[in-house]
Amino acid sequence: MNTVETGEWDYPGAMAIMNDGYIYVVSGYRIFKVNPANGNVVATLKLPTMVYMRNNYPDTPPTYDSTLTENAVNTSYNGINALPDGTIVVKSLYRVANCTMNGPSALLDCPNAQDVPASNLISVNPKTMQIIDNITLPAFAGARPTITRYRGVDYVYLLEKTSNAVRYSVRNGSFTLDTSWTTA
Repeated sequence: MNTVETGEWDYPGAMAIMNDGYIYVVSGYRIFKVNPANGNVVATLKLPTMVYMRNNYPDTPPTYDSTLTENAVNTSYNGINALPDGTIVVKSLYRVANCTMNGPSALLDCPNAQDVPASNLISVNPKTMQIIDNITLPAFAGARPTITRYRGVDYVYLLEKTSNAVRYSVRNGSFTLDTSWTTA
């Protein structure tokens, strides 16, 4: 068996079995839709790898460049979650540039491990395997997104290292920061 060394961060993905019967797998910066009957990949979606690099490490709060940089080699998406309507939600995380560690240890053990881009929050239509919404968060968010429905509204909760927890309401796959919500 021949393997190709890409230098991309090997980070463990996640999978979910949705109500439509398909298996969805997030690995690196791709989502795969898998037919459970035969294991064939039905569709593959490449997730965004263009990022706003941090420009003030180690100062806080973090600030970021105003232009995008390609960062596929250090980009992965952790966790896979879905709204009640089936919309898939994933969030990016990053390994520090020039670090060659693989797996989750890269998040903590690479030198200057917090010198990473701001995370992206993505919603995906599982039927079309297309991105519905893609927002850049105010900072890096290491924890996986948590989803709930409260009083008829779907919410995504995120914990960002440099701030309190935040939540976004989601309507038709589009995210809106809920500035009225606080953890106090």
